[in-house]
Order: sequence, then structure tokens, then C-alpha cells
Amino acid sequence: SGTHDNNTVLGWFLEDISPKEKKRLEQFYGKKMKKENINDFIFRMAYASSAKLAVLPFQDLLELDSDARMNIPGTSKGNWTWRLKHEQITKKLEKKIASKVRLYGRLY
Repeated sequence: SGTHDNNTVLGWFLEDISPKEKKRLEQFYGKKMKKENINDFIFRMAYASSAKLAVLPFQDLLELDSDARMNIPGTSKGNWTWRLKHEQITKKLEKKIASKVRLYGRLY
């Protein structure tokens, strides 16, 4: 879904996506893209890809907005401050990840 230099998926969708990009996503997905389904769409596309590995930042798994962005290239303040907290890893999140791992055959 991205790297430490990108906005989070939700941050990108709310702040950075162009109308043309949004329309293209909707055509590809066959559904109206909203903040409530964008992360699930990206999660599914990454796991369904033919790539050997699919790596998703926790900020995207947690469906966080740009406040959780790790780094903004070319800036020196406010970077690398986001931290994953133990309590953010819930049973609900574990089940969500596990079900997609099984569904898309990402067990090795």
C-alpha cells in the first residue's frame, strides 16, 4: 500500500487523490470508493496480487489517516514520531488479517 514516505491510504484518499484517480479506482473495483472501504480495497488488491510478498504498514491495517504518516520527504520536523501501541493490536484486527491471509493463500 505504500512506504514510510507515502501518506497512509486513508490520508491519500482524503487529501491527495485526484478525481480522475478516484474514478479509475471505482471503475476497477466496481464500487463507489469511500473512506469506509478504501483500506479494505487496497488490502485485498495487495494480497490478491501475484507478488511473492505483500507488505502493508500497520497505519493502513489500522485504517489511520495522515496523522499517522511516518515521514514527509524534504521536511525535518514531525517525522518518525508515530508508534504502534500494543493495545492497537486487537483480536478484531488479528482476525481480519488472518482471514485475508487464508483467503488469498498467503500462508508460507
